[in-house]
Amino acid sequence: MTDRPATPATQRGILAVVASWLGFGRQPAVGLEDSRNLLRLQAALARSPDAFCSLVPLPDAQGGIGDFQIAYCNPAFAHLWRSSGNAQAGALLSAVLPAALARTLVQQYAQVLLTGEALFEERERLVAGEGPDWLRHHAVAAGDGVAVTLRDITEQRHTQERLKQITPYDLVTGLPNLLTFQDRMEHALVRAKRVQRSFGLMAVELGDINKVFEVHGESLGNQVLKQVAARVRRALRDSDTLGRVGPYRFMVILEDERDLAGADTVSRTLMKVLTSPVELDGLSVQLTASIGATLWGDERQTVADLVTQVDVAQQAARRSGANQHMCWTAGLAGRPAR
Repeated sequence: MTDRPATPATQRGILAVVASWLGFGRQPAVGLEDSRNLLRLQAALARSPDAFCSLVPLPDAQGGIGDFQIAYCNPAFAHLWRSSGNAQAGALLSAVLPAALARTLVQQYAQVLLTGEALFEERERLVAGEGPDWLRHHAVAAGDGVAVTLRDITEQRHTQERLKQITPYDLVTGLPNLLTFQDRMEHALVRAKRVQRSFGLMAVELGDINKVFEVHGESLGNQVLKQVAARVRRALRDSDTLGRVGPYRFMVILEDERDLAGADTVSRTLMKVLTSPVELDGLSVQLTASIGATLWGDERQTVADLVTQVDVAQQAARRSGANQHMCWTAGLAGRPAR
């Protein structure tokens, strides 16, 4: 394998993407021809607390991408990896990062470059005992290479966790959060035993919404979630409880639901609501979903039993294809995951 420096075209493409992030205009490629804009960009990256690097792919023996070479990195990036390698222009990613992490990131960045789809994720501590507890990891194809940013979001995550402990509602949708929904399930079970009436539980998992966050950002992604939550809430009865229990996951308590046929009817209604396009700021967002449902009707069943059943049903629906819903049956218990 022969190392090669980034070409001027690659550098311009990478810097053009970064320039747009920093607000240097809607057509940064033109402005970047001006040396003053280049200097401003480099100075901004040097001062940025976010770790940034631009990477150039290097081929392996099979003609794929075997590694990446650092074309540029700012001081924050070099500081992030100060104990594991000498992060500087010209260094190989595999030489800078721990071996297992390097293999994972090389595969991820190769996928970004080959597909053109951005990578956007939140990762726990990358190196044991070192660095931030949580990082926001963003990678985009830029010219012939990949531009990567890593932002320390440890305090933000800790604040979110503290808020979850003191507020009963999800901060984005206003729905009951996981802890509150768990409490509502316990109350539903106690009531069902007292009045001898069954109730239903549903799990709804949204598909493709992660791409909305990756492509359009957190603000618009949260708007989509709010609109979807409002639609689902309107489709349910006032006596039912809807909660947001995960980033892209909702659950529903169907009070006094007598049989699985009723739960199946609700599933069909919600699927229509969930898969109708969401219109926001001139953008039409088409989501997919999978729904699982179960019914309480046995004194021996616990909340944990119901959650397990509804999870198995939802996962079976997801494996069946996009926009499927399924009710729990005993036969699902022995069905292998695929």
